[in-house]
Amino acid sequence: MKETRMQLNFLGLWDQQAIVDKLEAMAAQGWMIQKMGNFFWTYTKIEPRNRRFWVTYFPTVSPYDPGPSQGQLTREELCARDGWQLAVRRDVAQVFYTDREDAVPIDTDPVLQVEAVRQAYNRRELPSRLATTFLSGFYIFIQLQNFFQDPVEFLCSNYHLFALPAWAVLFVFYLWGTVRDLLWLNRATRDALEKGTFLPPRSYAGAEMVLTVLAILLVVFSLAGLDGGNIYILIWMGCMGLMVWVTASLRNFLKKQGFSAAFNRVVTTVTSVVLTMVLLGGVIWLGVSRGISTREESQPVGSYTIEGYTFDIYDDSLPLTVEDLVSLEAQWSREANFRSSFLLTQEQYRQDLIPGQGITNYEMTYTIYRPANGWVYDTVRRGLINSRQDEVGDGYVFTDHYQQIDPTLWNAREVYQAYWSDSLLDTYLVCWEDKILEIKFYWQPTQEQIAATAEILKEA
Repeated sequence: MKETRMQLNFLGLWDQQAIVDKLEAMAAQGWMIQKMGNFFWTYTKIEPRNRRFWVTYFPTVSPYDPGPSQGQLTREELCARDGWQLAVRRDVAQVFYTDREDAVPIDTDPVLQVEAVRQAYNRRELPSRLATTFLSGFYIFIQLQNFFQDPVEFLCSNYHLFALPAWAVLFVFYLWGTVRDLLWLNRATRDALEKGTFLPPRSYAGAEMVLTVLAILLVVFSLAGLDGGNIYILIWMGCMGLMVWVTASLRNFLKKQGFSAAFNRVVTTVTSVVLTMVLLGGVIWLGVSRGISTREESQPVGSYTIEGYTFDIYDDSLPLTVEDLVSLEAQWSREANFRSSFLLTQEQYRQDLIPGQGITNYEMTYTIYRPANGWVYDTVRRGLINSRQDEVGDGYVFTDHYQQIDPTLWNAREVYQAYWSDSLLDTYLVCWEDKILEIKFYWQPTQEQIAATAEILKEA
């Protein structure tokens, strides 16, 4: 029979009554708490017995202390005289147990009990919660700003679509938890002063577990949304695990060597910051240098050089080619690139003449957007229209916008033509029922060529 067991646990450090209830139930089943980690608790096998547990706090205790403080040791001695034995320490908390039903409670003054919790919480928990809430809120603000500035770029990326709600869940998790804890401390203080009783905090372990799992899943989905996503997930998990292991190992090593808490804190913090910058820098470098992105890139089949510059040649399949519109024999580079998310697919096509043939202008670029629903359709449509805006400077208006025109020739719901520097360009934004087309002709197309373009791409 196994002598130890490990359980996943989501109880917070301040869930006193919930911790007591959990440990008493486990002791009755024959398991005594041995170690309380952030997420996993370790138990050792004992004879099943009803035992009472108590959780008390030391606000001045630090995880960087080389050993128990004199106050903790004194408390242990006093508790032992009353029949309470130390079970385990976890950060600022100490857990005691007793077999005696008549043992005197460890904390008898509710005012002092609440004040100890308040000081410990403000010292150990509140700063990190506020910092995480601020950082996650700042990230959400930046991402929403990116969305409003370039909704197409945002909606085409599964990474952004999952990363934003992941940070939103983290923001809610810490904001809600912080507000909940502060409200409880205020109520507990009032009850202690007015009623002479200690109000135990209410545990929300189930809700916190759901939010934690949801945030992790969203992060995994966001990383899986990148090309090479499985590799990115492994890299991310490895980096997180390495940072936690190195930081914890260094802190414990310095504690065992007897270094002061201040020295331990500085060295561990600096190491954590440097390691984070190195690992994140490495991940970013990997993403840039290896081309890990949400884009399905076309591969060149050749190249040509003009005036010392080399250009790639592509031979991809295009739904619409210049030859479909113009009777012309020439050599082209045909390139197709794709980006997609579960909300939006973006297909980018371009056809360029290879120089040296004595032919000019007969080139074109176009992009087809395939939204998943009406909201995405309207968002993409507005984003594309707003991507061209007139600019005003020194009393002069530089025109650059989409101007609505008759959609009949395109057989579409709406059609816009680019108006730039007091003239219309051969650039169109075509809105069909299920897709949006943005196309640029490098020559002035005839009505027949526009009709042919509409007929081919509407069914593409």
